[in-house]
Amino acid sequence: MKSLPFIWLPLLSLWTILIVLFSNRTIQNIELYIPLAIYFAVSLIFAVQLGLINKTKKENFIVKFSSSNSLLFCFLISTISIFSYLYGGINLQISLLLVIAPLIANLIFHEIFSISSKQIGKQKDKLIIKKNNWVEKGKELEQEQIKKSKENSKARDLSKGFRKEWKTYLKSASKKYAEFDQVSIEIKRIMEIVDFSTYFRSKSCMDDLNNIRLSEDLSLIKDILSSIK
Repeated sequence: MKSLPFIWLPLLSLWTILIVLFSNRTIQNIELYIPLAIYFAVSLIFAVQLGLINKTKKENFIVKFSSSNSLLFCFLISTISIFSYLYGGINLQISLLLVIAPLIANLIFHEIFSISSKQIGKQKDKLIIKKNNWVEKGKELEQEQIKKSKENSKARDLSKGFRKEWKTYLKSASKKYAEFDQVSIEIKRIMEIVDFSTYFRSKSCMDDLNNIRLSEDLSLIKDILSSIK
């Protein structure tokens, strides 16, 4: 109903004008009215198609604009043809051809525009899917980085605790084992590398520390200390 003032009223006015013009002519052969009847049918089809194009939401603006222009152009050719026939510019056969041909041409153009629209739509959908995949992948990578960052932060905190425990032990052990040269040498060496060695990143370093603390066997203590790199 929204298309009524813009499509149907002008078309009905045009039909009225043509009927009046044909009525004023003295045409005795009914076959001479065939182009007018065909024109009414063709223009009706054009009007319906134009209304459907403007109403549909599936087509994008470019396709709607192109299809509407094609319809109006073909309708204009048919209209010029019927007026030319009315005033004797063209004969019956040519008028029939020029009235019907634009309709056929428009159907072909519409199919071409429709196929192009579908191809554009498919490409657009593919781009949207790729974009969504990139977004999801980006989110996954971001989550992985956050997770790794938290794990690394936790590992650093644990490592700081491990090193602190070892420093406390080494400080007291340096006094306790000062008279035992082999153990004392290892203690001094470890005190120099405790801040840099990757050995103190692992929880196993605390197992070794607990074993040393609980043991009075100097040979075992020396072996554990010498294994630290």
